Amino acid sequence: MRVEVALSGAGLRVAVIDNSPVQPAMAVPGPLGGHGMVLIAALADRWGSEEHDDGGKRVWFELGTRRPG
Repeated sequence: MRVEVALSGAGLRVAVIDNSPVQPAMAVPGPLGGHGMVLIAALADRWGSEEHDDGGKRVWFELGTRRPG
C-alpha cells in the first residue's frame, strides 16, 4: 500500500494505492467495519477510484475544492 498526498491552491488530494484489483464499494457500516467509504463520501468534496498501472487500484479524495455558490 502507498499513500500520495498533494497540496495545491485548489485544496488537498489524498490517494491510496494498493495491489488489489477490487474496487471500493459503499457498504452498510457495522460493528466490525464498513465505515471507510461512507466517511469519505460524507466529508470529501470529490472522490473516486481507478485502476492502477500495476494491476491494483488508486482510491482518492479531495478536500477544499468546493467553490462558493
